[in-house]
Amino acid sequence: MEIVADLHIHSNYSDGSHSIDCIIKKAIQKKLNVISLTDHDTIDGVDEAIKIGTANGITVISGVEISSEIEDQEIHILGYFIDIKSDDLRFYLSQFKKERQERAERILKNLKAQGVDLTIEDVLQFSESKPITRPHIAAALIKKRIVGSYYEAFYKFLGDYSSAYEKKKHSSLNVVIELIKSCGGIPVLAHPYNLSDGKLNQIINSGIMGIEIEHPTIKRNLKTHLKKLMISNSLIETGGSDFHGGLRKDDTNFGKFGLSNEQVKNLFNFIQKRKM
Repeated sequence: MEIVADLHIHSNYSDGSHSIDCIIKKAIQKKLNVISLTDHDTIDGVDEAIKIGTANGITVISGVEISSEIEDQEIHILGYFIDIKSDDLRFYLSQFKKERQERAERILKNLKAQGVDLTIEDVLQFSESKPITRPHIAAALIKKRIVGSYYEAFYKFLGDYSSAYEKKKHSSLNVVIELIKSCGGIPVLAHPYNLSDGKLNQIINSGIMGIEIEHPTIKRNLKTHLKKLMISNSLIETGGSDFHGGLRKDDTNFGKFGLSNEQVKNLFNFIQKRKM
């Protein structure tokens, strides 16, 4: 399958390592026609991506990835075709940015209790004005030579239920889905590789409009199963590399996972019908 669209890309506006300009250059190299910038809990890079993409003949779909949860399991919802000028969306994301800093401070407190000296200033060198994510803390740990790699940082301290782990305080799934719909967007379940059928059905019944079935974590058997769910519930399929770059060393994924020309046409037809 020839990939022409990568709809799951992170930039240095959240926890990715590449600038928007670099991402567009990579898209050109991979001969992509369509991309979406889906930074975690921020839309600050979308306008820049649209402008640079348009200047280079690449369609950039406005996007965001918002965290939620169901039965204590973290769920990520992608919002596509969102109105980035929406006051409700911007207010929500500004509040969640505050929660991300508070969570980071809770993690640092846990680290300190284990004798690991890391300050919020150390972390802010990497996050700057962006929402703080665990990779930013990992980068600070690496710089101070407390760990030797991103993966060691997560294994020892930051991974789910590791020694310094702290959950984010999420909004409910329904709130996130309705927020995306309220600003004209399409809510899509991101990378559902670790969800039971029961939770998948709960999420579908909550009002999502699509499922990300092309992703590095989605294997063939699961993809077949997800496609059946998608068809039976009249959902649209999306896909992308979930590219971050840098410490994650996932550069080879860029443009390798995504949508074919036919899948892109189906997506835009889906959007067109929704507007009618």
